[in-house]
Amino acid sequence: MARARGTLEAGGFRPEPLQSPWVRANLNMPEELLLSEMRVLTVDGRLMGGADALVYMSRTLSVRLRPWWAWVLIIAGRIPFAMPVLRFAYARIAEHRYCSTGVLSRVPIAGGDTRTTGQSGSCPVRKPQAAGKERIQ
Repeated sequence: MARARGTLEAGGFRPEPLQSPWVRANLNMPEELLLSEMRVLTVDGRLMGGADALVYMSRTLSVRLRPWWAWVLIIAGRIPFAMPVLRFAYARIAEHRYCSTGVLSRVPIAGGDTRTTGQSGSCPVRKPQAAGKERIQ
């Protein structure tokens, strides 16, 4: 979000941390749901999240402000059946947004799974596939 902040602000968006009191009060969502994906609250009160929010922001930005990735999302969002693919891809990326910290360790979590934690977040790890092999999601 920090890299796109200037573009978003120039396009009329006001990025706010999901943890801020204003966002929590206005969205009134359970913590886990609130923090699961980025959100956009429109001027007319509509709430969007994840890939839908990214496509909305891309379409809303003026043509002269759109970075290359906005054009990709606009085009992809108009292709039949592409939105489910974008939503799936967004969800996978959101699950791993903290996996690049470089410092990882495994800790047990509910349900017998493990979670690999990094300096600024956590990375889910699947149960062993076979013969002790694990795949990081």
